[in-house]
Amino acid sequence: MLLSRAIIHNYGCLEPDAVLDVHPHLTCLTGATESGKSRLLMALHSFNSDHNYGKADRCSFDEERRKAGKDDPVITLIFAVSESDKRTIFKEIPPEAKTEGEIHVTKAFSGKYTVRGLDEHLQAQPRPADVGGLRDDLLGQIARLRRSVVRHARETGQDTTAFAAAVDEARRRLLEKQEADNMAWAFDAVRPVFGNLGLLSDETASIDLDKARRRFADRIMKQLTRSVDEWGRKNVANRKGSRIMDALPRFEFVESEVKYFLQGEVDLGEFERAEATDPRFLPARSLLRAAGLTVEELRIRDREERLDTLDRASSRITRALAQVWSQGSRSHRFPPVSIDLEMDGDTLLIRVLTEGGHRGFPESRSKGFQWFLTFYLTFLGQTSSQAKQVLLLDEPGIHLHPAGQRDLLRELRRISQNTQVVYATHSAELIDVSEPKSWRLLEFAPERGSLILNDLLGEQWNRRGLDAIGAALGSTMDWPYWPLMLVVEGPADKLYIETVARIMGREEPRYAPLFNGEVHVMASKGVSAMEGQVAYCTRPDVTIAALLDSDSPGDSKAKKLVADGYLPKEAVIQVNVAYDSKNKHDVEDILGLPLLSAGIRRAYHVPAAIEIHQEGLPKGEGLGGRLKKFVADGGLPGVEDLNKWEVARAVQEILAGDPAKLTQDCRTRFAKIFAALLDALGK
Repeated sequence: MLLSRAIIHNYGCLEPDAVLDVHPHLTCLTGATESGKSRLLMALHSFNSDHNYGKADRCSFDEERRKAGKDDPVITLIFAVSESDKRTIFKEIPPEAKTEGEIHVTKAFSGKYTVRGLDEHLQAQPRPADVGGLRDDLLGQIARLRRSVVRHARETGQDTTAFAAAVDEARRRLLEKQEADNMAWAFDAVRPVFGNLGLLSDETASIDLDKARRRFADRIMKQLTRSVDEWGRKNVANRKGSRIMDALPRFEFVESEVKYFLQGEVDLGEFERAEATDPRFLPARSLLRAAGLTVEELRIRDREERLDTLDRASSRITRALAQVWSQGSRSHRFPPVSIDLEMDGDTLLIRVLTEGGHRGFPESRSKGFQWFLTFYLTFLGQTSSQAKQVLLLDEPGIHLHPAGQRDLLRELRRISQNTQVVYATHSAELIDVSEPKSWRLLEFAPERGSLILNDLLGEQWNRRGLDAIGAALGSTMDWPYWPLMLVVEGPADKLYIETVARIMGREEPRYAPLFNGEVHVMASKGVSAMEGQVAYCTRPDVTIAALLDSDSPGDSKAKKLVADGYLPKEAVIQVNVAYDSKNKHDVEDILGLPLLSAGIRRAYHVPAAIEIHQEGLPKGEGLGGRLKKFVADGGLPGVEDLNKWEVARAVQEILAGDPAKLTQDCRTRFAKIFAALLDALGK
């Protein structure tokens, strides 16, 4: 089930009746510091059954509600329910049952949940509680604790009568509960057990246990508490709608502030003795989980087998990092960083190797990389879980270079295809410009609290919020907006359009608006950001057209712009209007290889003796992309990467000196594109 909306009443600094529309994949919260972004994430996290509201969560901006005693937090989440969800949850839907497309689940201040939106025939299908498993676990752990203390008492001669009586009473209460006919079992049986354990804890503390015995007793007590907590999370719902409660996702808060970075040396003895929640060893546990390793495998006696296991684990982590960390890579042939795992006695050694030859422990790297490595391993461990969850992140990537933040956003996009993600950020690089409908702005209003603007580009248009969006899009446009705007895929396309229009405008005045400022040509940050750029420019008094390549990404984006309502079909122009065929073309195809080759030689000082031939280029869609791949594959000695904008600048200089180099065939094709664009703009 997908979370579609959160209705939050009386929670902290948020407006008393706040509403957050949640995107099916990635929801980005932006806004000034102290605007309420973190508080909103906390509100969502508090919906979990193991989280209780506190007094500090009460509304702080409605004095009338406070005086009337109506300021208790109440959160309602609305989930979209598909037909497959219904059949997965209920297995078998009675013919007489009527189901709706969404359900409303409300958590009151008392912690009680109510479910609306289900037919009574479905409400009446309870989920049997796993009482037997909990009872067996409790009995076994209490018995272990009793044996340990009593055995020590025999050795020391101390009286443990009260201790034994308390254990027997807890055991009797558990054995009496043969079945759970309603939720009262949790309060009749589990709560008294806690009370008895409090007595046991006091009695145990009075016994002069040695440190080892005391550690053992403490461990049993923690295991027992975890068992009850886990059972409580699974069985907290009232009987009606309990199957629905089981199907709801859990809100997982992924800590962005990493307290302990991954260290290069991990003593396995200390690692095993530490509690599972010890923050010092959490990065190492995440590493082993991501690598698919266990401590037993690290201690394999056979040297060759151990080395082979470590090599496979190192490769697994390296491949995962290569997908999300591009910084430092000078080519596409090698991963920018590699992880090398070794064993030295009973110590695991973790080293980071870079393409440039640097080899050292993680702590020798920059703070930004240490943060990313530790955070990503933890993130990888949490997202690899098969459990239903919604991930919450507060200011991820604050230690990262902008390039690293772009890597992180790419990974968030990937994760969000299967797991909803809600995150707060101030960084322009972490705003997903490919999906404007995911943008949300929080704005603090005195006497009202933190307001949530869900329709940032529509009725709730807001200048301050759009400033952040504009930074993400790389927009340098002044206000107010131009009445006529043309959005192209990138800076190179903008330069080509304006340069050719200026040359052809000398003979055909109709093309003048494309270079004299009447039409503002805006460059997007690539085809993936076209929706964001168009949405950012959209206003009732603005006419917009978009020019896209007719390659696969361009075709897909053209369909999305129209299908999602960003532009009408007639306002989306593709390069293939310049051709009679429907082959894959880009703007560089129109300019032709001779002119682009001259631009490359000029931009990168390539000797004239080195020629670029059509048959020597790799196969692919669009001349621009093929040239870029040709250079990346080592086609031009001394040139590692082709910057399209640098080439466009060089072509502009060539045409400024000799406009005749713009062939007649090129002029004819551009004339068709210009005519289509000006028609779309009403010119």
